[in-house]
Amino acid sequence: MDVFLYDSYVQIFYGGQLLAMHPLVARGKSSTRMEHYPADKAIYLQRTPAFCRLQAGEVGPACMQVIEELLTSRPVDKLRAAQSLIGARERYTDERLEAACARALAYGDPSWARVKTILTSGVLEQGAPAGDVTSPCSPSSTTYQHARNVNEFFDRIAQGVLEL
Repeated sequence: MDVFLYDSYVQIFYGGQLLAMHPLVARGKSSTRMEHYPADKAIYLQRTPAFCRLQAGEVGPACMQVIEELLTSRPVDKLRAAQSLIGARERYTDERLEAACARALAYGDPSWARVKTILTSGVLEQGAPAGDVTSPCSPSSTTYQHARNVNEFFDRIAQGVLEL
Protein backbone atom coordinates (compact mmCIF):
# COMPACT_ATOMS: atom_id res chain seq x y z
CA MET A 1 0.00 0.00 0.00
CA ASP A 2 1.33 3.43 -0.92
CA VAL A 3 0.08 6.70 0.53
CA PHE A 4 0.97 10.05 -1.04
CA LEU A 5 0.37 13.23 0.91
CA TYR A 6 0.02 16.50 -1.00
CA ASP A 7 -0.81 20.04 0.11
CA SER A 8 -4.55 19.69 -0.28
CA TYR A 9 -5.27 15.95 -0.57
CA VAL A 10 -4.03 12.43 0.16
CA GLN A 11 -3.99 9.51 -2.29
CA ILE A 12 -3.99 5.84 -1.32
CA PHE A 13 -2.73 3.25 -3.81
CA TYR A 14 -2.69 -0.55 -3.62
CA GLY A 15 -0.84 -2.58 -6.21
CA GLY A 16 -0.46 0.50 -8.39
CA GLN A 17 -4.21 1.23 -8.42
CA LEU A 18 -5.73 4.30 -6.83
CA LEU A 19 -8.06 3.16 -4.01
CA ALA A 20 -9.06 6.48 -2.51
CA MET A 21 -8.40 10.18 -2.60
CA HIS A 22 -9.37 12.48 0.27
CA PRO A 23 -9.15 16.23 0.60
CA LEU A 24 -7.05 17.37 3.55
CA VAL A 25 -8.80 19.46 6.16
CA ALA A 26 -7.46 21.44 9.11
CA ARG A 27 -5.21 19.68 11.61
CA GLY A 28 -7.24 17.69 14.11
CA LYS A 29 -10.27 17.50 11.80
CA SER A 30 -11.38 14.42 9.90
CA SER A 31 -12.76 13.85 6.44
CA THR A 32 -14.93 10.79 5.97
CA ARG A 33 -16.49 9.21 2.93
CA MET A 34 -19.57 7.15 3.61
CA GLU A 35 -18.70 4.65 0.86
CA HIS A 36 -15.57 3.63 2.79
CA TYR A 37 -17.58 2.44 5.79
CA PRO A 38 -18.88 -1.13 6.10
CA ALA A 39 -22.52 -1.29 4.99
CA ASP A 40 -23.95 -1.88 8.49
CA LYS A 41 -22.05 1.09 9.96
CA ALA A 42 -23.01 3.38 7.05
CA ILE A 43 -26.71 2.63 7.60
CA TYR A 44 -26.56 3.85 11.21
CA LEU A 45 -24.63 6.98 10.26
CA GLN A 46 -27.30 7.85 7.69
CA ARG A 47 -30.13 7.45 10.22
CA THR A 48 -30.07 10.99 11.56
CA PRO A 49 -32.61 12.41 14.05
CA ALA A 50 -34.50 13.93 11.11
CA PHE A 51 -34.59 10.53 9.38
CA CYS A 52 -35.86 8.86 12.58
CA ARG A 53 -38.62 11.45 12.93
CA LEU A 54 -39.66 11.01 9.30
CA GLN A 55 -39.84 7.22 9.64
CA ALA A 56 -41.71 7.44 12.95
CA GLY A 57 -44.29 9.71 11.29
CA GLU A 58 -44.91 6.94 8.75
CA VAL A 59 -45.51 4.39 11.53
CA GLY A 60 -47.96 6.46 13.57
CA PRO A 61 -48.51 9.03 16.33
CA ALA A 62 -47.44 6.81 19.24
CA CYS A 63 -44.18 5.90 17.52
CA MET A 64 -43.62 9.58 16.75
CA GLN A 65 -44.19 10.45 20.42
CA VAL A 66 -41.68 7.80 21.60
CA ILE A 67 -39.08 9.07 19.09
CA GLU A 68 -39.66 12.65 20.25
CA GLU A 69 -39.24 11.58 23.89
CA LEU A 70 -35.95 9.89 22.99
CA LEU A 71 -34.58 12.73 20.89
CA THR A 72 -35.59 15.65 23.11
CA SER A 73 -33.84 14.46 26.26
CA ARG A 74 -30.12 13.85 25.66
CA PRO A 75 -30.45 13.26 21.89
CA VAL A 76 -26.78 12.33 21.47
CA ASP A 77 -27.10 9.57 24.04
CA LYS A 78 -30.47 8.32 22.80
CA LEU A 79 -29.97 8.52 19.03
CA ARG A 80 -28.85 4.89 18.94
CA ALA A 81 -32.07 3.85 20.71
CA ALA A 82 -34.14 5.89 18.24
CA GLN A 83 -32.26 4.24 15.36
CA SER A 84 -32.94 0.80 16.82
CA LEU A 85 -36.64 1.59 17.22
CA ILE A 86 -36.85 2.63 13.56
CA GLY A 87 -34.80 -0.42 12.60
CA ALA A 88 -37.50 -2.60 14.19
CA ARG A 89 -39.60 -1.84 11.09
CA GLU A 90 -37.47 -4.47 9.32
CA ARG A 91 -38.67 -7.19 11.73
CA TYR A 92 -42.16 -6.09 12.73
CA THR A 93 -45.13 -4.57 10.94
CA ASP A 94 -45.85 -0.88 11.39
CA GLU A 95 -49.09 -1.81 13.16
CA ARG A 96 -47.29 -3.93 15.79
CA LEU A 97 -44.61 -1.28 16.26
CA GLU A 98 -47.24 1.44 16.70
CA ALA A 99 -49.19 -0.70 19.19
CA ALA A 100 -46.00 -1.46 21.14
CA CYS A 101 -45.15 2.24 21.29
CA ALA A 102 -48.69 3.05 22.47
CA ARG A 103 -48.42 0.41 25.20
CA ALA A 104 -44.97 1.69 26.28
CA LEU A 105 -46.44 5.19 26.54
CA ALA A 106 -49.32 3.80 28.63
CA TYR A 107 -46.73 2.23 30.96
CA GLY A 108 -45.08 5.66 31.26
CA ASP A 109 -41.84 4.26 29.86
CA PRO A 110 -41.27 5.51 26.30
CA SER A 111 -37.93 3.78 25.84
CA TRP A 112 -36.57 1.44 23.19
CA ALA A 113 -35.97 -1.19 25.87
CA ARG A 114 -39.67 -1.17 26.84
CA VAL A 115 -40.88 -1.24 23.23
CA LYS A 116 -38.51 -4.11 22.44
CA THR A 117 -39.71 -6.06 25.49
CA ILE A 118 -43.32 -5.59 24.44
CA LEU A 119 -42.58 -6.74 20.87
CA THR A 120 -40.51 -9.79 21.83
CA SER A 121 -42.64 -10.96 24.75
CA GLY A 122 -45.87 -11.05 22.75
CA VAL A 123 -47.73 -8.81 25.22
CA LEU A 124 -49.69 -7.33 22.32
CA GLU A 125 -51.09 -10.74 21.43
CA GLN A 126 -52.07 -11.49 25.04
CA GLY A 127 -54.74 -8.81 24.89
CA ALA A 128 -54.39 -7.17 28.29
CA PRO A 129 -57.47 -5.24 29.40
CA ALA A 130 -57.64 -1.66 28.13
CA GLY A 131 -57.51 -0.22 31.65
CA ASP A 132 -54.42 -2.23 32.61
CA VAL A 133 -51.41 0.04 32.49
CA THR A 134 -49.26 -1.86 34.95
CA SER A 135 -46.02 -3.07 33.47
CA PRO A 136 -45.62 -6.82 33.01
CA CYS A 137 -42.07 -6.31 34.32
CA SER A 138 -42.90 -4.39 37.49
CA PRO A 139 -45.53 -5.26 40.10
CA SER A 140 -48.54 -3.08 40.75
CA SER A 141 -48.30 -0.99 43.90
CA THR A 142 -51.50 -2.54 45.28
CA THR A 143 -50.23 -6.14 45.16
CA TYR A 144 -46.55 -5.66 45.93
CA GLN A 145 -45.35 -6.35 49.46
CA HIS A 146 -41.74 -6.71 50.47
CA ALA A 147 -40.66 -9.96 52.09
CA ARG A 148 -37.35 -9.87 53.99
CA ASN A 149 -36.38 -13.41 53.01
CA VAL A 150 -37.60 -16.48 51.15
CA ASN A 151 -39.16 -18.06 54.26
CA GLU A 152 -41.24 -14.95 54.96
CA PHE A 153 -42.28 -14.90 51.30
CA PHE A 154 -43.60 -18.48 51.45
CA ASP A 155 -45.21 -17.87 54.86
CA ARG A 156 -47.17 -14.96 53.36
CA ILE A 157 -48.30 -17.18 50.48
CA ALA A 158 -49.42 -19.86 52.96
CA GLN A 159 -51.36 -17.26 54.96
CA GLY A 160 -53.08 -16.10 51.78
CA VAL A 161 -51.58 -12.60 52.03
CA LEU A 162 -49.74 -13.05 48.74
CA GLU A 163 -50.88 -14.85 45.61
CA LEU A 164 -48.74 -16.31 42.87
